Formats: sequence, C-alpha cells, structure tokens
Amino acid sequence: MTTVRAFQTISFCCLLLTGGAVFAQTPVDPMGGMGEKLAKLGGQMHVAAKKCGGYTEEQLEKMKAEQRKNSANLAMTEEAFDKAFAEGERLLEERWKNMSSAERAAACEEMKSVPDGM
Repeated sequence: MTTVRAFQTISFCCLLLTGGAVFAQTPVDPMGGMGEKLAKLGGQMHVAAKKCGGYTEEQLEKMKAEQRKNSANLAMTEEAFDKAFAEGERLLEERWKNMSSAERAAACEEMKSVPDGM
C-alpha cells in the first residue's frame, strides 16, 4: 500500500467519524469532543505525511480543507478546527524531534502498511 493510499484511507475514516451528511443538519457534537480529537489527529497525520513523503503539498491542503469542512458537522468552527489541527501538528513535530531514526522509519513503515479498506 502506498503512503498516499494509507492517508486517503485514514482521511476517509475521519470523514466517516465526523458524521458526514448524517449530522449536517444538527450542529451539535454528539460525540463529546470528537471533533477536536479528530482535528488533532488530522494535524498529526498531516505532519507524518510530510515527514514520510508520498504526498504533494496540494494533496495535503485539499485533505485539510475537506476535514475543516466536515468538522462543522460536529459543531466546530473553522477557528476551533484550525486551533486543534495546529495543536496536533505541534504535538507530532515535538515528538518527532525526540524519535530515533529507527523509530521514525518504523512510524513511516507503519503508516504505509495500513491495509486498503480501513
């Protein structure tokens, strides 16, 4: 599986978890903070994708824009999404600095090994 396919699969899972069209008409976070958690995860995956390669900046920005749009389904403002996304990016950037090269390679390999259909 390519890194691109793995990230697309994860992005799709995030889309499903944000409720898609199901919650489009009810801007209440039925999952109690799930939107913030997903935005942070999105930020972390964004950094991982940059570090591990396989994506263009355009692809990453398109995925982020889609996640931002879908976060409204969980009653998140764009500002709240951007704040949580940035926090996720910061957390992984900080962690990445403390990882050994072997840990970094393993993290990238794990990201690439996510099976199709997840």
